[in-house]
Amino acid sequence: MQGTILVIDGVATNRILLKVQLAAAYFDVVLVESLNAARAAMAQAAPDLVLTALDLPDGTAQTLKLDMRLDPALAEIPVIATLTSVCQEARLRALRTGVDDVLCLPIDDLILQARIRSLLRARSSKDELQLQRDACQAFVLPYTDTTSIEDTRDARIALVTAQPATATSWITQLQKRCPAHLVPFPLHDVSGLMTEPVPDVILIELNTDTYGLGLRLIADLRARATTRHSILIAVPDALSPEMTAEALDRGAHDILQSGFNAAELALRVATLLNQKRRDDRLRATLRKGLRASVEDPMTGLHNRRYAKPFLERTRAQALESGTPFAVLLADLDHFKRINDKYGHPVGDAVLVETAKRLAALTRPQDLLARIGGEEFMMVLPDTDAIAAAQAAAAFCEAINGRSFWITGIDTPIQMTVSIGAVIGGGTAGDGAETPDAAALISNADRALYTAKNAGRNQVNLDTSSPVAA
Repeated sequence: MQGTILVIDGVATNRILLKVQLAAAYFDVVLVESLNAARAAMAQAAPDLVLTALDLPDGTAQTLKLDMRLDPALAEIPVIATLTSVCQEARLRALRTGVDDVLCLPIDDLILQARIRSLLRARSSKDELQLQRDACQAFVLPYTDTTSIEDTRDARIALVTAQPATATSWITQLQKRCPAHLVPFPLHDVSGLMTEPVPDVILIELNTDTYGLGLRLIADLRARATTRHSILIAVPDALSPEMTAEALDRGAHDILQSGFNAAELALRVATLLNQKRRDDRLRATLRKGLRASVEDPMTGLHNRRYAKPFLERTRAQALESGTPFAVLLADLDHFKRINDKYGHPVGDAVLVETAKRLAALTRPQDLLARIGGEEFMMVLPDTDAIAAAQAAAAFCEAINGRSFWITGIDTPIQMTVSIGAVIGGGTAGDGAETPDAAALISNADRALYTAKNAGRNQVNLDTSSPVAA
């Protein structure tokens, strides 16, 4: 089964007809006749989507949606309301309360199935975002969303039409109902949509002459990295159910089935824009959490969690290409004395400055990570023993060549660093491959302590590596 749909309608024939349509698409269908019965059904098992008559024997679809919004387990479930006759005022009232769409009975099967698929895709994407954010909660603070559903003033809305006069007409009708940055684009040249600032909402006209171009544009916009999170709303002009359904299946988030209507469009834009802002904040939280999981918060460098997989990838690429690479471990000499003499805030400042100096000498393809208290790792792809020794010497010079001036400390602090290096890549003479990441780190660590024991402030290259030898 594709999912469970709860059908609510006081008219038995309507329930039966909808069940036939939905069962044919392999949905599990639950039929109830009233609002109270729906509440009981949802208490037992939450459906994936609700399809309800706008008017019920004991309430309305609006009442149901408001009830669902109060329950976190039900708040994000899509709701489609049905009408027995066209009534624009009733449609608008339902949309204002958050009902996702209002369709007139009898519903064309193609449009119904496409609308359900569209809403379920959106719900699935949102659930995945939520799960990913939850997985990152250990690294980020929770946030409270205070975005107003009516606030569209900062939004950028593109109007893509076949004729400039159509865009002008739409802008005139929308300006009072939807205060936003309204920007027209011709359907035959939408290159401007791909550049900054990318529109938050893109309205796309679909008429009988240009629907093919419009449908291709919808699919293209959803596939591009720059516009894949923009809201796409199709505005058809007397298209067949097949074309309307295809617009949804190609990626349109919403569709005005009765053509352009400024009042309805303003409501749909506000609702979808509010959802987009929530999703954008979820994505931002996810990115922040992912960064936090692999980033050292003090220095901004990568941490050990990131460094080891990077080293494994570098090793694999080097073995494939036959090129060498270097692994360097650097440790500030006598760092404990800094903390003991000046305190940890000064020690932290020294670490931050150390990170800046080392980062200034790394290439874009290199890795610089803080993997311990005062210990740093550098992974240098495409680097042989000679280049590694030169790079390590430059790192040493960056630390001992200039004093550390720390705010609040009158005298400069002198620091040195010891570095252990090992070369990987290629194969040993007997055909054995380069040691794995753990062994490379262990070898570099041994070379580091050799440098420490030899008097510090120097580089030691592990010559046990066949590449180094």
